[in-house]
Amino acid sequence: MLEAGIYLIPKQCFRSHPAYIDIFELFHERTWQTDLGHLCDRITAPEDIFNFDNFPIKYMFLVTYKTAHCSFYLPVALAPMYLQLATEETLKQAHDILIPLGQYFQIQVDYFDNLGNPSVIGKIGNDIQDNKCSWLVNQVIQRCTLEQRQLLDASYGRKGAAEAKVKALFNELFFQLEKVYKKYEERVVGELHEKIAAAHESKGLEKKSLRGLPWQDLQAHQIEDHPPLCLEEYPSFDWIVTIWIIQRLRTKLNMSVDKWSFLSRIGLDLFFISGTFCQKKG
Repeated sequence: MLEAGIYLIPKQCFRSHPAYIDIFELFHERTWQTDLGHLCDRITAPEDIFNFDNFPIKYMFLVTYKTAHCSFYLPVALAPMYLQLATEETLKQAHDILIPLGQYFQIQVDYFDNLGNPSVIGKIGNDIQDNKCSWLVNQVIQRCTLEQRQLLDASYGRKGAAEAKVKALFNELFFQLEKVYKKYEERVVGELHEKIAAAHESKGLEKKSLRGLPWQDLQAHQIEDHPPLCLEEYPSFDWIVTIWIIQRLRTKLNMSVDKWSFLSRIGLDLFFISGTFCQKKG
């Protein structure tokens, strides 16, 4: 019902909007991509079947489609599209910045899920017992000894004592994993800043908006006392980002408040409420 609502709400709130077709297609494509990500997640790590063969080759596809498109690209791309400022170049620049940002976010979530302090991040990670294809286990697979791999094969995806053994293995490899993560983080953050600096603001993509997004606080160096940015509050986070960018672009371009302002607050909110089903059902 909720997923079907995604395609009914734009008709009710935006049918006469000049960008109606583009907005509709944006949500339709992101829903499809998110479903692909959830499907990949289930196929890669089904319950009671423990096989790491598919993990390395499918991980980046999984995080890109399950997380990056719906949680990062969608709310930002929607703003210039709604204001009729979006061009092919604008959307490509947004895609090239926000998809890597979404990948970075999910890798950080995976990292803190197992190596973070639960009292700091606000939850106890379940990736091990849930047999998740996470960034951390993929890194361990590449670096563990034969004996450690045997332990991983026998214990990953299980609860209780088996889960404790895997956590102990992760802690044993902590310094190697931390080094790999920080190297990745340094590279991707540098590349993101370069891409934002090179963005063409004349095309409806504002650099300050990209630099000022709430998720720009992702970079964290102290694993024990610095909580990661977790996008747990759907749909309010996405909704706020979209409205925030719309308001910034309107101010910068001296655009008048149009007749869609009230409907945008209702329609976009309902969009993300219905979209929650697609984002969380997996």
